[in-house]
Amino acid sequence: MLLLLASAASAGDHADWNAIVSANVQGRKVSYSTIDTAALDAYLAKLAAASAPTEKNAQLAFWMNAYNALTVDLILDNPGIASIQDLDEGDPWNARSFTVAGQSVTLNHIENEILRPLGDPRIHAGVNCASKGCPPLFNEAFEATTVDEQLNRATANWIATNAYKTSKSMDEIHVSKIFEWYGDDFAAYGAARKDLPGVDGQLEQALNFIAAYGGESDVTEVGANPNATYAYLEYSWKLNAAK
Repeated sequence: MLLLLASAASAGDHADWNAIVSANVQGRKVSYSTIDTAALDAYLAKLAAASAPTEKNAQLAFWMNAYNALTVDLILDNPGIASIQDLDEGDPWNARSFTVAGQSVTLNHIENEILRPLGDPRIHAGVNCASKGCPPLFNEAFEATTVDEQLNRATANWIATNAYKTSKSMDEIHVSKIFEWYGDDFAAYGAARKDLPGVDGQLEQALNFIAAYGGESDVTEVGANPNATYAYLEYSWKLNAAK
């Protein structure tokens, strides 16, 4: 019984990860070279032995932290790479398996089979693929008791940094490819707040999501132009490392 309680408790103990990201994430960049690898190893060992949480907020926090910690560890295990796509013929998300909560998982399994079915599109601002095109790595460990508020901040930070880009003349707006790749996750944002000529479907959902989390003035301004154009940004897979 004591062993079970200790294992279950560790599922909610993210102090090691919090110390790592708070010390080594600055804006959109990660200082991989200064990360305490012993602390990261200890945290990953804790995740491996933990009992998987069953409550939604605890699941969100646990599995987003796991995804991010495993990704950072991949980069540290392969110093000198310019992109995470340099690994495993471009697909480390499926090629590599890890032990988390006593089960063998891939990064894609965590994202697509565990996190996405929880039905919260903000998880796309919470997980980080070690690339410049990704939303910034959140510089706090997600916690079950605060994950809703943390996801709001992570999403607002994504919107404020690289979720979209407008032209100087405010007649174009390009949005992250994440909104195309995972379009179904943003379906709840499909009903337009304002009529945007020439845009519907996934792009409309993306723009409404962007507007809801801090980009409303830009979406409104571009949308007021009857000749406005909308598209997806080219995704950068370059490593999000601090120089």
